[in-house]
Amino acid sequence: MYLLTHLDQVPHYILAKRYEELACFADYLHADVPPVLAQTDQALYRTLRRAVTEAHVAGYGRMDGANIRAMAATIHGEIKSD
Repeated sequence: MYLLTHLDQVPHYILAKRYEELACFADYLHADVPPVLAQTDQALYRTLRRAVTEAHVAGYGRMDGANIRAMAATIHGEIKSD
């Protein structure tokens, strides 16, 4: 996931109203890294784990995918909630 490794781009996505990507990013942060990766691909697990931690430290862990989708639907009618 691009945003996970490029946190500096999150504000640009917000300004560009790329709500679906922001919602997916928020969903991934809440779901966390699949623990099975620690056994199947340790390097990928460490990379993702570090990126998720950095995203949380930066404050992006407070984002909520459902709220982003609802806001987008209300403001622009662009995204329907699942």
